[in-house]
Amino acid sequence: MGEPKSKASQACETCRSLKVRCLPSSQPGTCLKCETSNKNCVFLERPPRPSRHRPKHSSKARLCALESKVDNLLAFASQSKLTQGLVPPQHPVGSLGNDLPTYSPSFSHGEPGSTPNSSHNSSTNLSTPEQPLYKWNGYPKINGMSCPDLLLECGLSIDAADGFLRRFRAMTSYFPFFVVPAQATVLTMCKEHPFALVAALAAATSSDKKLQKSLSEKFIGGAFHTVMVHNERSLDLLNGILVYLAWYQFYYIPTKEQFNQLLHVAIGMVGDMGLNLRPAEAIGAKIGLRLSHYRKVSTPSADHDEFFSREARRAYLGCFYLSSV
Repeated sequence: MGEPKSKASQACETCRSLKVRCLPSSQPGTCLKCETSNKNCVFLERPPRPSRHRPKHSSKARLCALESKVDNLLAFASQSKLTQGLVPPQHPVGSLGNDLPTYSPSFSHGEPGSTPNSSHNSSTNLSTPEQPLYKWNGYPKINGMSCPDLLLECGLSIDAADGFLRRFRAMTSYFPFFVVPAQATVLTMCKEHPFALVAALAAATSSDKKLQKSLSEKFIGGAFHTVMVHNERSLDLLNGILVYLAWYQFYYIPTKEQFNQLLHVAIGMVGDMGLNLRPAEAIGAKIGLRLSHYRKVSTPSADHDEFFSREARRAYLGCFYLSSV
C-alpha cells in the first residue's frame, strides 16, 4: 500500500473555492485535483491570520485589579446609602383599585385623594434630620432584617403598606383563620406579627407582580431560615405560613412546588406547640415548654398561655382546613 498523501501547506484557488482538500501531486507546483482536471493551479500569497491569543497577565496582578474594583464599588454603595438615607427608590404614584395608592413615599392614611409628600419629609422614612439612622433596631427581625427595613427594601413605603393591610382585611373573609386586629397598623404588626404581616402584604399586592414576588421571596426565605436553622416555633410564624398557603395560587410555579412541603412544616409546628392537645394535656406533657413564649411568665398555665388563645385555636383550625381540602 502507498503512503498517504500529505495535505499542502496552502490550498490553491480551485480547491479553496470548492472547499476540498488540496493534495500535492507528482508535478511540482500543481495539486492533485488540478492535475487530474487539467486546470491551471494557482497559489496566491495571503497575509497571515492575526493571533487570537490575549496578552497574559499574572494571576496576582489580575487579583489586585479585581480587589481594587470591589473596593471602589463598596465605597460607592456606602456613599450612596448615606446620601439617600438608606431609602430604596419608590415607585410612582398610581392606583391599584379600591382607592388604594401604589408605593408613594407618603400619603395620608386612608385618604385616597391626598397629595403625596416628598420622600425626605415622610415620617416613616428611615432617616430624617430629627431621627437616628437606624430607627428600626428594636423590631423583630426576619432573616437578620427588621420588618420595616424589609418592606422598604422591597420598595414598599410604610404608608402604602398600611393601605395594602386594609385591603387584606377585606380578603380575610375567604380565609377567616387569621384575623388582623382592628386597631393594628403596619408598625404594630411589624412588632407583634412580622411573619404574618409580610405574608398578608404579599397576598394583598397581587396587582403588582414584581412587588408581590419580592415580598413572597422575603417571606419564604425568612420562614425556612427560622424553622430549619434556628429551630424556632411561634404562632406568628405559623399564621404567616397559613396565610401564604391560603393564597398560594399567586406564587405557584410547577417546577418549584412548595405547597405540601410548607403544609407539613405547619402541621409539625402544630404538634410541637401542642395545639392539637387540650391545655391540661399539653401542660402535663410539657409540650412546647422549650419555646420562647414560656420565658415571659414565671409559671406556665392554660390561663395565660398564648398557645391556647383564640388566635391559636384559629391557627389550628386553619391548618386542619388546608390539610383537608
